[in-house]
Amino acid sequence: MGISQASLVFRAKEPIKDMRALVCAVFGAPAIPVTPPQFQTLDPRFRENVVVEEFGDVVVVSNFELVWNLMTRQPDAEPTIWAALGSPDRWMAFCYMDGGGTYGYAIYERDRRTRFRLQTTDLADMPPLIECGEPLPLERKWLDAPWEMEGDDPDATDDRIKVFRHPDTGAVTTEEYMTAQILSDLSTQLWGMCPWEWPTRPLLHYFELELPLV
Repeated sequence: MGISQASLVFRAKEPIKDMRALVCAVFGAPAIPVTPPQFQTLDPRFRENVVVEEFGDVVVVSNFELVWNLMTRQPDAEPTIWAALGSPDRWMAFCYMDGGGTYGYAIYERDRRTRFRLQTTDLADMPPLIECGEPLPLERKWLDAPWEMEGDDPDATDDRIKVFRHPDTGAVTTEEYMTAQILSDLSTQLWGMCPWEWPTRPLLHYFELELPLV
């Protein structure tokens, strides 16, 4: 089935006393807390649904439409979102969508985007790779990693894939999953964990936004 998550991640400067108020500020819309058993049908891939996870002081806000628009269409919304999150020194937007082969991340220093990389598969209105900003040292290790072509039949070029090997760890990834691999490593470095792997069970909050019909 794979992973399907699009989120904002930040480290809270102080405990968040009113998560509903934060969600309202981020989305610019009223938010209604959702409690069991209704939350079991709540899916943040739908525009009106929001899931918030607290891993200690690391907070993950999931909603596909918000993140996708922020990463691809609405860079002018960044200062507003940054302020709504409590003005963190660093934060990140990411999408990890196994089903569509789409992986990407945007890293922000306060209200300024400093690094962006988005890798897609078969999206008609987008190139397969978009990036801007200087890669971080962790990224550079992968982007400059040695590679070789691998496959069952050395004469069948269509069946062979480019495989990269990390120079320090020996870990391998393919060209198709390069951005996914970097995102996983970046998350561990920046936040101490990957939001989609749940190293510990987070404190969960569920909300339904009151949005105008489109």
